This record gives sequence, structure tokens and C-alpha cells, in this order.
Amino acid sequence: MADICAAGMVIVPIPMSSDNYCYLVIDEVDKTGVLIDAADVDAVQVSSSDVKPDKIRILSGFTSL
Repeated sequence: MADICAAGMVIVPIPMSSDNYCYLVIDEVDKTGVLIDAADVDAVQVSSSDVKPDKIRILSGFTSL
């Protein structure tokens, strides 16, 4: 899946398993982000050319049931 960019925001799909993704929504202005639909927020490994984990402060994680 490709990253989606729009008006100061980047949405990065992150594989969680073979057929499941969570999404990191990044505010490019203040370099913060939130995780959407991550089954285990602490276990998410971010590896994308657009995301440098030491440069993005993840504020929160939201899960769905």
C-alpha cells in the first residue's frame, strides 16, 4: 500500500499481519501522529521512507472492535 499525502497530512499504512493494516496519520507541521486501528499500539513497528520514528511523536492510538 502506498502512503497518502494531503494538505499537510500523511497517512502511512503499516502492516500488522498478512492481511491487516493499521494507519499512522501524521501532521507534517508539528510532527505528531496518531495510530488508527492498531491491535497492539506498543507492538507497531514503523518502517517507511516517509516516516522517521525518532522525528514523529505519536500522541495516541485508536482501536476498533
